[in-house]
Amino acid sequence: MKAYEALWEEYDKLTDSSADKKRMKEVLGSLKKAPKKTGVDVGAGTGISTIAIKEAGYDVSGTDVSAKMLSVAYFTSGGEIPFYKQSAEGLTGFKNLGFVTAVNDVVNYLTPEKATKFFGKAYRSLANGGVLVFDVSSPYKYENVLDKNVFCDASEDVSYIWFNTLKDGRMTMDLTFFKLADDGSYIREDERHVQYVYQKDFLENSLEAAGFKVVSVKEIENGERFIFTAKKP
Repeated sequence: MKAYEALWEEYDKLTDSSADKKRMKEVLGSLKKAPKKTGVDVGAGTGISTIAIKEAGYDVSGTDVSAKMLSVAYFTSGGEIPFYKQSAEGLTGFKNLGFVTAVNDVVNYLTPEKATKFFGKAYRSLANGGVLVFDVSSPYKYENVLDKNVFCDASEDVSYIWFNTLKDGRMTMDLTFFKLADDGSYIREDERHVQYVYQKDFLENSLEAAGFKVVSVKEIENGERFIFTAKKP
């Protein structure tokens, strides 16, 4: 099953809200460098990051490849944020923005070719002086925290088992969910996620090749994540 086909309903329950809030604090700090408060949050998912940006006073739209995730985002935002079904590398319809964001491993989900395309599309969507802010999970996290480890959690409504395998710069994540059905039985659903491990040098070089100037690369979460801020000159 494709990524997020099973996870979309349970995503907000299974993510660490405290980590999300700390991460968004860093992202919002970087957005202060934006020349204006209009932008787009790419890979919005269920809208956690998009809503946080909106609540901070920005005029933001959201995009994602999953229609199911976007339906949750639209409902959660009370219909106050426009959301569009688009891939990151297919970003289109935006011009003269003050910022583009891509939070929570969006870039890690892109192949190197698609990541390069995304940077180019983001650059063309920004006004001069506009900023691109995104995070990535670090090589340290993939190699020392996730690889060959198994994670699990159980509640009355949903349980999951999560297996991780790192090979040739790709992390394959196999997840099995058991969801409580109306009749009291549990339904099993399986899905696979693939993420790509990126070195800082590769991302910096790719950003510069797209025309950006790298403003900062900040290490957070005990070295497990980096936040990049790049500016369109």
